[in-house]
Amino acid sequence: MELTDVYDHIPGLEVRRLGDENQVVKKIADTELIPLFTLDETASYIWDEIDGKKDIWQIICLLMEEFEMDEGSALAEVVEVMEEMEGLVINKVA
Repeated sequence: MELTDVYDHIPGLEVRRLGDENQVVKKIADTELIPLFTLDETASYIWDEIDGKKDIWQIICLLMEEFEMDEGSALAEVVEVMEEMEGLVINKVA
């Protein structure tokens, strides 16, 4: 994972509020949702910024500003969350 890499959501997924959590879910029937990934506050923010246009460094800068984080903390948070999401709910844009 490089700071210049760009990611996008895997098509067909959505974020739903389930209980006290935000979860990325896949709808498999009109009434059946399969939870794929749980999002805390910062992971929800990162999810919202993943758009197929912004690179990882841009998302880190936005996270630093939004949560008043230092660069090292924001870098660690974004990389950790995106590595967990990669292949499950997001993919690298070619």
